[in-house]
Amino acid sequence: MRSSLLLLCLHCSALELGAGLQVAQDCTVAELQALVKTFETADARLVMVSPDTDTTARQEELVKSGAIGKVECAMHPGNKPDLHALGAELAAYLAVFNPANRAAIGGTPGVLTQLAKLVNYSVHFDIMDDIVVKDAENAAEAIAILAKADANNIKTLGGTSAASDLAAMLERADGKMTPKGYMWAGVALGNLMAEFDAEAATSYSQAVQRAMAGRPNFVGRLVNLTRMGTVQSDTPANTMPGAALRTEAARTYPHIYGWGVMHAIRNLALAPEGRAQLKAEPGAHELFCALTMSPDPLEKMKAEAIVAIASWGCDGANNFLAHEPKPSA
Repeated sequence: MRSSLLLLCLHCSALELGAGLQVAQDCTVAELQALVKTFETADARLVMVSPDTDTTARQEELVKSGAIGKVECAMHPGNKPDLHALGAELAAYLAVFNPANRAAIGGTPGVLTQLAKLVNYSVHFDIMDDIVVKDAENAAEAIAILAKADANNIKTLGGTSAASDLAAMLERADGKMTPKGYMWAGVALGNLMAEFDAEAATSYSQAVQRAMAGRPNFVGRLVNLTRMGTVQSDTPANTMPGAALRTEAARTYPHIYGWGVMHAIRNLALAPEGRAQLKAEPGAHELFCALTMSPDPLEKMKAEAIVAIASWGCDGANNFLAHEPKPSA
């Protein structure tokens, strides 16, 4: 019943939702799929860890042809979930490693607010259709990219429940959330806790740090997700986060999300409260020291950062393969 009510809400009109966001232009699922496919052809990586010249060229070309308007159109609150999912995915592609596009998309009325709502929908219903989960995955990825080093976007997201809802995505342990959802929720939450030069953005990020540190058992949950979501001895190389491709199957690769969760841990540990909880978490020192030897570059990078922030020594650390996942917190 809750799932049906959710879809009805997602399909209702902008007038019924009281959104006040006007559709800038017509957009269809087929049109958005074609735009997304343009990027996937250029760069099929699940995690775009470095700039790609083909992606940059396509960003410039598509922005000139009105692609940001298509994102605004797709994110209209009255649209169906499949269009929302595509709009969020297109926003991420347009904004990755592109500060100008990040600012333009974040400054487009209603886009960041609607992305936050898509995350919110995924944490308040016991039964979810897969498209609602995909909405949350793509929205979390878009938030992660749009919030990266952009103080204005951080300020806008500060007026939503994005931080607490991303945390709730990470806390969801009923089997409904996907590894891809955990991954991007971790990265997005981490970016909302990043340090900024701008006072207002820093004030918000520090407030998020304090809120996460005050969330019962949250640091323990993040450490446990790291144990479960990092690569194991039998993890095929092409399913590791640093090498996986953006496919439907990749949404459920079981060991793609540990690095994203570690990004949240890293920025939470910048706050004294979060750092103290991390250092008190049983087995955390050994776990992150071991992960500094991970064969996946994303995991290795995040583990090294956490070890440095916690001021842990790692002499004689065991091989990362020695750590078995624990049951979900």
